Amino acid sequence: AVSLPNGDVVFIGGQNSSGALNSIELYKNGALTAGPNMASPRVHADAVLLPALNAIAISGGYNTAVQAPNYGASLDTIEFFMINTDQMQYCPNILMHESRGLHRMAALTDDEFLIVGGLGENGLPLNSAEKVSVTSLSNCNVYPQYTTGPMQIERASFALTKLAGGDVFVVGGMTSSTATTNIAEYYVIPRFE
Repeated sequence: AVSLPNGDVVFIGGQNSSGALNSIELYKNGALTAGPNMASPRVHADAVLLPALNAIAISGGYNTAVQAPNYGASLDTIEFFMINTDQMQYCPNILMHESRGLHRMAALTDDEFLIVGGLGENGLPLNSAEKVSVTSLSNCNVYPQYTTGPMQIERASFALTKLAGGDVFVVGGMTSSTATTNIAEYYVIPRFE
């Protein structure tokens, strides 16, 4: 879920007894209403608010219902929920370098975000990160996407917070299907000017 500055909340995908969900639900003015459908069902995806674009970026996850430790194939797609119009924007040219689920995202600026870790296509935790800068959603323009330096430890299903200087702090997570870590990392975001 993503909280908006006005107090509304956007709920994204997930799963129920029927399987993976492609739905968006909106909590506005004290009521929960159905929103648009995403192009793909998404379980264990992540999302961030991009104020400059008046959008929420939604990345990765799985398009089938999952039960640990069998997560299935992860997605490499990114789609956008447009806040002003309550519409979805799918940009087929905006893909992650690695498909992933159980990852984390952080908004770095109003139109730039970071995608970190998660379980890759082979079901193993990743230590990679991707930085994405979106220039326009009307014609799906992005600046070149960068694969940034790796984290020291591969991890999925961890905690992440953005720090005041723009870097991120990651804590804990799964390092395999049976192991976890209590190690924290201060992840310095490479600056591409």
